[in-house]
Amino acid sequence: LHDALPISSTCVEAGVKKHYKCDGCGKMFIKDGDEYVETTESDLALPLAAHSFNGIAVKTSPSKVVYTAFETFDLTGIKVVKTCSVAGCKGEEVAADEVAFAYEKEGADKLTADMTKVIVKAAGFKTDLAITVNKIAVKLPIIESKEYTGEVQVAVVPESELYTVTENNGGTVIGKYDVKLTLTDAVNYAFEGVDGEIGRASCRE
Repeated sequence: LHDALPISSTCVEAGVKKHYKCDGCGKMFIKDGDEYVETTESDLALPLAAHSFNGIAVKTSPSKVVYTAFETFDLTGIKVVKTCSVAGCKGEEVAADEVAFAYEKEGADKLTADMTKVIVKAAGFKTDLAITVNKIAVKLPIIESKEYTGEVQVAVVPESELYTVTENNGGTVIGKYDVKLTLTDAVNYAFEGVDGEIGRASCRE
């Protein structure tokens, strides 16, 4: 007989108790006092060890990951697993009602267009989930033309909480005059077809 050293269990593979193996017949034995008692592989198997959890990962993304500014993030459809440090371990899924999230900005209760992620929380761990938050499109106002009078005239711009008029000089000569509009919230709104926070509308005289 020769000694067969014990093998420790992991969370994916059962270990083996210390035992003895016959070189001639291949039978296995354990020692009971001074006697050798024949045993089997199943009797020698040790139970699986506990997982060594070291974090969480998003296995399946939520149903919705593209939003518009001021919407509320929704976890519906997400699947999260606790990750394990043991090679070959696929982790353990976290129950849906035990998964929570926080917005990228502390204290926020809605999404804004400068956010690129939410923080997923479960089992005492955190991980980032990438999202897209689009700006709300703002149409440039339609400005009515004015009749030529020979006097200085400026455009009448429809009022809006979404922008301010930052340039409206008008003129006396027949032609087209630009009106400069600046968004009041350039983070979450964008003029249609315009790059940046400044849009231009035209008035004809």
